[in-house]
Amino acid sequence: MFHYLLLFCIDKINGQRTIAAIFHLLKGKRSAQTIQDANLYRLTNYFGIYRDLTREAFAKEVENLHQKKWISISDNHVGQITCIGTQILQEKKGHYPLSMYKGTEFVSFLELFRQRLQLWIQTYTNIVADQRKFLAVTDNEKAQKWVKGHYRLHKSQVDNWLAGVYKEMSGFLETVPTFYAQLFVDRLTGYQKVGLTIGQLANKNNVSDHDVRLSLEAIYHQLLQYIEQTKPLYLSDFVPIDHVKKNTFITESATKTFKLMEEGYSIKEITRLRRLKESTIHDHIIEIAYADPQFTIANFVGADDVEKISHAIRNVPNNKLSLIKQELQGNYSYFQIRLVLASSSDLRTRRG
Repeated sequence: MFHYLLLFCIDKINGQRTIAAIFHLLKGKRSAQTIQDANLYRLTNYFGIYRDLTREAFAKEVENLHQKKWISISDNHVGQITCIGTQILQEKKGHYPLSMYKGTEFVSFLELFRQRLQLWIQTYTNIVADQRKFLAVTDNEKAQKWVKGHYRLHKSQVDNWLAGVYKEMSGFLETVPTFYAQLFVDRLTGYQKVGLTIGQLANKNNVSDHDVRLSLEAIYHQLLQYIEQTKPLYLSDFVPIDHVKKNTFITESATKTFKLMEEGYSIKEITRLRRLKESTIHDHIIEIAYADPQFTIANFVGADDVEKISHAIRNVPNNKLSLIKQELQGNYSYFQIRLVLASSSDLRTRRG
């Protein structure tokens, strides 16, 4: 699964970024460049889905793909998929349901949700068995505080809550492939049951550690989607309220710029107030355009200019900015071109 995901991302970026861009994407690096890359190449669903990935492990697997001749790597570390790699992508399409991931929707709170649920299951199954001493599966203080608070509120209804969560969870697990459902259950710790480690799960299922981590991530993304769509009585309680439907796919710095723009400040005024380069403020505006579908670019690019830039973008393969600028005979800035790209999903990630 991990190799397929890497191939998929390399194919999407199509030689426009270095291999490191994919590492930052999977790690969920909250930088303007990574956020823009995720949007531009339609990889937002995979943003932050492998936060435990190390640079060494990533480099090893990329080299593995290179040795298999599935990808080529240039001297400046740009990767491109080969004919063999393209064939592998086609053959494996459908084997790995990448559509299960909803990276940017859940990246800000998925880990807290996961730890709440796992600790809650461990705590309540032990309490109902009259076992009050056990080693918690997580030392996350926020998760521990939430579970303690939940128990204080519902200690007279422990049996009802266990039955309710069990029923709703069973209903959810029936909607996903057996492999993922079993992986999810095997990972859980409860009364007189210790969840399997990543290594144990990998050995049991004859897959890599990477595949186990990504598969577990996928099922939690699916669970959150299930909760969002069906609004189950018990499982809904585990979702951090502060994060529900909150768009956090924007850097803190860009948010500050956005607030100043809403107050009527110009780019030059914001540059002076924030003591930042104009190019940095431009990056923030691009972020905002990607994150907010209602954001208007009319103050920066006129309607006629949008039409001309859009036409040029359609004439140039792979959205290469320098070629688009050349097509426009240098009449428009990179900022204006990037804004038009950001504001129209139809113009992104086309193949030449």
